[in-house]
Amino acid sequence: MKLIRKFAFSLVALVMLFYAVLPANVSAENTSFVEPGLVIVDGHVKEYYGTSQTIIIPEGVQYIDKDVFEDKPITQITLPQSLLSIGTTSFANTKISSIVIPENVTSIGAYAFANCFQLKEVKLPDNLAWVGGGAFESTPWLENNPEDFVVTNGILLRYTNQTAESAAIPDGVDTVNAEAFANRTNLKNIVFSDSVRIINENAFMGSGLVSVRIPDNIIQIGHGAFSVCRGLTEVKWNSSVSEIWSSMFMNCTSLKSVTIPEGVTTLDTNVFEGCTKLEQVNLPQSLKIIGGDLLKNCESIRSLTIPAGVESIGSHLITVSKPSSWLQTHLFRIIGENGSYAQTYAQKYGYEFIPAGTPIPSDSEPKLIYSGREYSGAVTMDTRVYTMSPKNIYDIGVKLLGNASTKTRRMISSRPELASIKQLPNGNYRVTALRPGTTYITFYIIDAKNPNQIITHASIRFDITSGVKQNGVACRQTTYFN
Repeated sequence: MKLIRKFAFSLVALVMLFYAVLPANVSAENTSFVEPGLVIVDGHVKEYYGTSQTIIIPEGVQYIDKDVFEDKPITQITLPQSLLSIGTTSFANTKISSIVIPENVTSIGAYAFANCFQLKEVKLPDNLAWVGGGAFESTPWLENNPEDFVVTNGILLRYTNQTAESAAIPDGVDTVNAEAFANRTNLKNIVFSDSVRIINENAFMGSGLVSVRIPDNIIQIGHGAFSVCRGLTEVKWNSSVSEIWSSMFMNCTSLKSVTIPEGVTTLDTNVFEGCTKLEQVNLPQSLKIIGGDLLKNCESIRSLTIPAGVESIGSHLITVSKPSSWLQTHLFRIIGENGSYAQTYAQKYGYEFIPAGTPIPSDSEPKLIYSGREYSGAVTMDTRVYTMSPKNIYDIGVKLLGNASTKTRRMISSRPELASIKQLPNGNYRVTALRPGTTYITFYIIDAKNPNQIITHASIRFDITSGVKQNGVACRQTTYFN
């Protein structure tokens, strides 16, 4: 047995010695361990689990993958001339004070050097084509930069002036980078130079813009570019963009009217979500696709005219959660051509369809409406969560609306050994707690012609605990159906 143990220890020692002397250009299964703890696979730096504060990445490495050095105790890094790309958050939260990005690097990922609070010197390459949002966020190099416009190779990384009310993007800027003007709350007006072609995601998010004119030299605008500009009241454009990406004007709470220019073929999801004062959206005849939740929580808009060429509309064109909203008592109207996709969509999802050119009818007849859509039935229960002790009883209030009374209805306890339930003569349901535990009491509306088809359901959670005082969360929990 002792002989076997000695052999095993000797074998382990030999393996350790092998890796200790393994040259930098030798790999085991395409993996090289150059610096202690630095893992390189097929030209990618994959991982660093060492403790050295100074790192030299060898020539031949082309990519530094995401998160590799994040939160590591490094203070100095030397990058190889072979490097092509730096990944997302790859050096975030490190203590490096300077960095030279080699000339062959074309992309730097989002937040790559974010929160490097000692990073004061940065040299960027002339070939750089892409810099992700927040790549140098909270670094002294960016935040204390003496230039109002921090520009590299045509990319406007950041506008540093926090007090100016107006700014003109200089000639030579091709791309307004992600978050370049984000949270510049004093900025009321922006002028784009003729050289600007691209506005990246969240570029003006949370800024103080009141009016914006998008010129026709701009061909691409990223997600959320003007989101949370709460003072924005006017958007003018004659741009060359064909797609408007998601959340572009999300939570622009002062915006009342928008005209989408001709040439736009796609409106992505949630473009106007939270624009609570929005009353009118004019869509172009070129439009083909409308994403879901386009008008989510746009509580002031009452209709939308959809061009005849639209071929697809996402689910939930408009949903409004505010109880006092006009759309909780009135139908949202879709206006369009007879026989169009807009008419098919309106009929499928319960919106009122108005043929183009015909008068909009009044809302004289009472209807069962939620978020601007008409439903045939609904069920309202008066509780969402309830806590009680064994032997306590509680009555759930249930109200049937529309044709709900004509449907098959069942109230079931998910764990009948914990709580029983029975219907009362007044239509409510009594729950009796039997023993400690958690159960869900669920009300089902079932298709009478097909007992296996559940039309809709709503649940209340019951927590049964010995010795507690009965209490619950009262609410009007309403489930609508067609």
